[in-house]
Amino acid sequence: MKSNRADWRGARPVFILELNWNGRTFKASTEPIQIPSASGEISFHGGIKEDPEINFQLPELGFQVESYNTPIAVYLNDIDISKQASKHNYLDDADAVLSFVLVKGSTVESFESRIELISGKVKQPLFAHKEQPSGYVEFSIENQTIDSSMYQLLMGSGAVMSSLELSSQLNTAISPLTSIFKAGTSLIEVIDVQKGKNLPFIIGQTGFFYDEFNSKQYFGASPAYVIYAVSGGVNKIWLAVAGHEVEATTVRIYDDLGNFRTETIETFTRRDGRVFSFVQFTHTIGFQNPVDDESAKYYVSWMNGGGFKSTLSNESISNGGDLCLYLLSLGGQKVDFDSWRSIRDLLNAYKFAGYITEFDLTPIEFLENEIIPYLPISIVQSVEGLKPIYNVLASGAGLLAIDTIVSNQEFYRASPISTLDDVTNLVNDFTLEYVFDEKENQHRRTIRITGESSDLYTNVTSNQQAKESFQRYGIKSKIEQSNFIHDEDTAVQVVFDRIKFQSLPSRVVEYIGSSNYGYLNIGDIIRLSDDDASLSSQLVQVLSKSYQNNNWLYTFKIAPEGSQL
Repeated sequence: MKSNRADWRGARPVFILELNWNGRTFKASTEPIQIPSASGEISFHGGIKEDPEINFQLPELGFQVESYNTPIAVYLNDIDISKQASKHNYLDDADAVLSFVLVKGSTVESFESRIELISGKVKQPLFAHKEQPSGYVEFSIENQTIDSSMYQLLMGSGAVMSSLELSSQLNTAISPLTSIFKAGTSLIEVIDVQKGKNLPFIIGQTGFFYDEFNSKQYFGASPAYVIYAVSGGVNKIWLAVAGHEVEATTVRIYDDLGNFRTETIETFTRRDGRVFSFVQFTHTIGFQNPVDDESAKYYVSWMNGGGFKSTLSNESISNGGDLCLYLLSLGGQKVDFDSWRSIRDLLNAYKFAGYITEFDLTPIEFLENEIIPYLPISIVQSVEGLKPIYNVLASGAGLLAIDTIVSNQEFYRASPISTLDDVTNLVNDFTLEYVFDEKENQHRRTIRITGESSDLYTNVTSNQQAKESFQRYGIKSKIEQSNFIHDEDTAVQVVFDRIKFQSLPSRVVEYIGSSNYGYLNIGDIIRLSDDDASLSSQLVQVLSKSYQNNNWLYTFKIAPEGSQL
């Protein structure tokens, strides 16, 4: 589309709708049209009442997983929608795709070159209008995410502390847990006080940090649950540390009095065929024993390797890009994996670690709450599914520019460059608390960046942008806590990102593009030149896209000078 854009100057768009319902494919359009394709001409009968109302917006940061609400009014040929509904053939959730092709004179763009705008499900259809034919219907297209339980998908429904679920019906003779089988059975005798606990899912490597003297300090970062214990002549304990295989070979085990031991990871297959990880050891008097003290708690420091392993690399998953790709692959939602892979290396500069024990947490919820807020991306619905939008202000954004456009008669400025004057969300003094200590229920490390340069000390820094914001708007403070950031380099990157993204108001500008510029999508980054606005190959990002009077109206965020790489 971009390579032959000049060939389509003066063209007009014809919107086309493909609707798959009840075994039939309906092909409607804003005017009857024969569209050439590699397999022969494809007929669209018309029937779309008017040009669709298209108005897409990009969130500044975070998720926008709801689809854009674009109403469609269409006449479907040879169908009585009310009669079909009476037979329980409902239009709800039918598959629909809205696209457009360009037409110039008698020349029609090929079907393969069409630009898809929305792909999803039919929602809230309205039919049986008194003054309309039986095939007339109004609806919207939505691309909903399909969330299933993260815990079910990651480790199975049996990832709980129970005699039945932690037992295996296979190879019991070689089980490392035979000594705690219930007499006459192949069931593990789980200690009562721990029954029902959810086995933790371990992300990355946690349980240590470097203090202000650069000394490595260890602590209990994730819970360990008692499978069984004995005391008396022999003090022995079996602890489940993860509901899956892990990268680590040894871990440090803490009791809640501060005693610790380094033990070897072992694995065993549960009743559902999945593996869980545990340690077993004989200990001396002094280490807490749950037989004597049922309130005893235990914690794990992952000091020799991480948790859940990637099936591709056989290494612990902790890098931001890899973690997003893995978690998104678990659900039933549609995902634009090509777009995710294109920024994978940029996101892998951010590392995460921690544990999850909630049964009802979905992959989308976890990403939304714990990971995405600390990455330089937004997430939107696209025709290919959930898509990451890399912030044009972030390092490396220039590598993602999809095109270079020079202002011309078909792509021209529609507004002055303006600065958004809402300063309520500005941040020029940002504090991040990280390295969460499960045992002490506190964050061990803090890093702060501030525009108040007279207030600098250890773990507090500043930069010119923070200072400029402070001088112009006064102190704008924010404190956040992350339970999944343990890496110091990641913490540093996060606080500098926050200043880069939020300390100064955005500069925006509107441009009108003719029909042949409709390939630009929400979040796309381009290099824009406009001598009248002193823009020379300037990085800009599409914040909004709407269709008006045979033209596309774009709002761009302008990256500051120095953001070109």
